[in-house]
Amino acid sequence: MISDRGEYKEFSDVLNKKGFVKVAAPWTFRHPEFDTVIDILPFGEIERSYTENFDQRSTDLHVIGFMEVLLDPRQVWNEDTLVNIPTLPGFIILKMTAWSDRPEERGNDLGDIHFIITSYYNLNWDFILDNHVELLDLLGDKGKDDEWIIATRVLGRESAAYLQKSEGLKKEFWKFQIKI
Repeated sequence: MISDRGEYKEFSDVLNKKGFVKVAAPWTFRHPEFDTVIDILPFGEIERSYTENFDQRSTDLHVIGFMEVLLDPRQVWNEDTLVNIPTLPGFIILKMTAWSDRPEERGNDLGDIHFIITSYYNLNWDFILDNHVELLDLLGDKGKDDEWIIATRVLGRESAAYLQKSEGLKKEFWKFQIKI
């Protein structure tokens, strides 16, 4: 969470020194040598009404859900740095709201959600067993299809906790449900 525009600029400058360059979207940086693209999404104290405005390009970036999701991060080590990342249910919330906001520009979001669902059952078997064992009654003779149904239900239950943290996020999610 970046607390002000100055901090965002400082972080952008560090990325530039490491070889990253800004591309069309003002929050996106690309490293040409490694063909790596990252988005630096400012949110927190500098967002207003779930939106961050990048003045020089008159671009609004909707950041609804970021605060709620990253208040409960998972921590992973990246080399010698501890990094906060969203949980998979939180990541799905972010992907769904991003897709709902600009489906014509967000072609990968639904595929990413599908990938999470199809992988979740095996990756989180112990969690499902410890916290959602009653869903195992859904297992039948459909094999992978049953696993996807269970994974989807668990992800839905776990994602719902984020909706309870914010009326704005809950309202946004209801809007999404109406679209489909």
